[in-house]
Amino acid sequence: MNFKIEQYLPVIAIVFCLSSTLTGCGDKTVESKATAEPDAVSKTESTVTPDKNDTVKDDSKSRNAKKDDKEDKNKDENKKKQIKEIEKKNLGVLPTNETDCPKDAPVKGKISKKRGEVYYLAQSDNYARLKPDICFSTKENAEKAGFKAL
Repeated sequence: MNFKIEQYLPVIAIVFCLSSTLTGCGDKTVESKATAEPDAVSKTESTVTPDKNDTVKDDSKSRNAKKDDKEDKNKDENKKKQIKEIEKKNLGVLPTNETDCPKDAPVKGKISKKRGEVYYLAQSDNYARLKPDICFSTKENAEKAGFKAL
């Protein structure tokens, strides 16, 4: 009984296509080529050709990423402008380092998209680890600047 792999290539191709479909690669086209070697088991080469829609999806993902980056940049610029306005009005000052405010301005102000403009007092949870955007001398100054207590 002679075993020839060429006879089974169509079956192998069908099984490969079905397994690709089950693993999420169903929209790909598969081309199989068999190379015959004397007295040896044949090898099968597979080529996956991407669908036109795959490129469009990749482009839209990169466009969305660029859009998100642009929005983040605009938000950062708006935050900086807002902080400068607060400083101009002499309501707040910049932090001395990443987590500390000057001793004469212990109220930490944080601007975030989730909570908005919020201030934290020394007795607040995680006060020591909080990274302020602006510091205020009193909670009244923080409220005048549009910040609310959390």
